[in-house]
Amino acid sequence: MAKPTRKKFDLYRLTVSKVFPPNNQLGIDLLRLMASYNDMSEIADWMGANRSVPTRPISTARGRIRMGIQYRLLMAFMHEALCVLSEMQGGEEYKKLLPSLSESGREALKNLNLSSGTKDGARSRIADARNTVVFHYDASTFAEAVRLYAKVFAEELEAESKIIVERDGRAYYMVPEHLRDLVVFGFESKMTLEDVPEKVGGLIKRVAALQGHLYTFMEQLLNAYIEENGLLDDLRHETVSE
Repeated sequence: MAKPTRKKFDLYRLTVSKVFPPNNQLGIDLLRLMASYNDMSEIADWMGANRSVPTRPISTARGRIRMGIQYRLLMAFMHEALCVLSEMQGGEEYKKLLPSLSESGREALKNLNLSSGTKDGARSRIADARNTVVFHYDASTFAEAVRLYAKVFAEELEAESKIIVERDGRAYYMVPEHLRDLVVFGFESKMTLEDVPEKVGGLIKRVAALQGHLYTFMEQLLNAYIEENGLLDDLRHETVSE
């Protein structure tokens, strides 16, 4: 039997109090962006681990609930990351380091800021989702979604939903998943079920693109922060395999 392939990693050891002192606001803000990056990366890995498309009706319904949790968490984490980015913009050290970014870093920041520029921008949609149905379960939003549900779909049959109960008592409530889709993805006019994946996929692609821009910008700003503060000697590099 072939031995599993060993992966190589670059490992950087650091002393937290030296590299991220609590009185350095930019350092703390970078830690906040790192936290959001970790969260979004784990959600993306989770989504990637469930690529198989179920064919049986019950399995499809169960997978639909899991997928809903995944994309709502991804959008909620992105919302929080963009809030951190907005809060950073006025900092003096932040503004001082911006000229150190490469063209790709400045382009990434431009795209992140553009996501907030219009009412129908990705950030607006993400914020609506996060504030009403991801964490807060807003009563008025659910009531409005119920009113819209039958209106949105073109065929009466497609306005139906399901409650699935296993013999051991585990239940799968599809109704709130359908209602939250209306809020998260902005379904307002009549459509068929075939239209849903295209609209869902479009917004998820926009969020994934923002995630890539966030990483590019954060990595370049972190490098500039380390160089500006003379912290290169505090990063001890080694290569490891496992």
